[in-house]
Amino acid sequence: MDTLVDLLYSKTVGVSFLIVLILAVRPFVLEKMNAKLAYQLWLVIPLYLALPTFNTELQSSAASWTFYLGQDLSLPKLPPISANISQKSFEIFMLVWLIGFIAALSIYWIKYRRLSKSLKTSNFRPTHNLTKDYLAQANRQFDFVESDLVNSPAIFGMTRAKVILPKDFLRQDFSQRQIILNHELFHIRRRDHQINQVRNLIKCLFWFNPILLLADKYFEADQELSCDLGVLQTSKSISPKQYATVLLNEAIAKNRTALLSQWNYSQLIKKRISMIGRQQNKFWHKWIALVFGITSLSYASVIVAKELVMENSASPVNIVNPRYPRKAAEEGIEGSVTFEFELSEEGKAQNLEIVHSEPKGVFDEVARESILNWTFKKNEFIKGKKRYTMEFKLGEEGKASIQSKLKERESDKIIAEIKTYESKKLSMMAEIEKRKLNGEHKTVASLEKYVAALDELIDTLKKERETL
Repeated sequence: MDTLVDLLYSKTVGVSFLIVLILAVRPFVLEKMNAKLAYQLWLVIPLYLALPTFNTELQSSAASWTFYLGQDLSLPKLPPISANISQKSFEIFMLVWLIGFIAALSIYWIKYRRLSKSLKTSNFRPTHNLTKDYLAQANRQFDFVESDLVNSPAIFGMTRAKVILPKDFLRQDFSQRQIILNHELFHIRRRDHQINQVRNLIKCLFWFNPILLLADKYFEADQELSCDLGVLQTSKSISPKQYATVLLNEAIAKNRTALLSQWNYSQLIKKRISMIGRQQNKFWHKWIALVFGITSLSYASVIVAKELVMENSASPVNIVNPRYPRKAAEEGIEGSVTFEFELSEEGKAQNLEIVHSEPKGVFDEVARESILNWTFKKNEFIKGKKRYTMEFKLGEEGKASIQSKLKERESDKIIAEIKTYESKKLSMMAEIEKRKLNGEHKTVASLEKYVAALDELIDTLKKERETL
């Protein structure tokens, strides 16, 4: 694969694995721990995307071909799909991805600009000391705005945050306004508005991955749930009952642009209300998040590394079948030879070295003779030496053929023995007649017993041949 395709493929595999893992543990974390921890788990996604995917100096593991004995089974297994896809196919793939990425980014940008243009400065001016304290705690530059497209509290922006206030904000009572401000400013303190821009960029990059689009919905929910928890933990003047009342009032509005949320807003509010007061916060929770992050990233890296090694190990595009050594075939021996080599500019194996063979020396010569005539697919993604294993198997037909030949050989051996004993019998019969003429009756009796023993042996051999 081309390096860019490899990168996109590996990140997709790793991200999908991490998402499935997070979605699997998320219900338990929300039920037994808290939403803050659930929100922190999602951090592994951007961390994984930012980390290098693969050590380009890592030596590729041994790919392998299996050759079978027999005329119809002497072909190797089908090569990996990447060995058969043309450069033109990769170009088409990249073109489709690029078109999808540009389309997704354009749609988001159009929505972003539409909402941005709809913003106008809010008439709200903080006058109460408690309100001023909340604003000071945010420790960020932001503006209060309103929009005809959004009638619920939200934050928006890329660099300088915008706090979108409902149109009826000034008509709400003081405590309700404080809760709304506290919630949105908590988002700003965490830089959630910038995190959301990264989140939208990731969605555009992986527009083709339905797992990521599903995960984005639950990420947004955990962002809101963890913010609710943060507000209740840091603001002693706000009770859970007051907070739930404000959320219910928000649910009545039911008007939030899809740019800010893909949830049914009332559904999300109900979920947030149900979680109030159910959160547990223990000092060891942060260690759970740390262990989960390290473990999940490690497993994702291992999975992707295996995939990449398999995809990027030496892939032959032109092969010459090796001879199955006659002696090994006749004796029913199977085995393998593992090579280590570098690839020339033409894709030929050079500086070839046998690093392992089983049984030692049986298949070495024929395997070396064959692989030197192969042409491999050049790939710059993995540097250094390649490893390749050539396996030699008898296969079912090969084993059946060997068994048939062994039986045939055993039959021929028995026939030869029978002929030898029959020849001896004829000689003994002639000798008996000669001894009878000379009146050597004791010798004749002895020879007749010998002939009878030969008859028994010949009959036994004939029966043994019939059972083959």
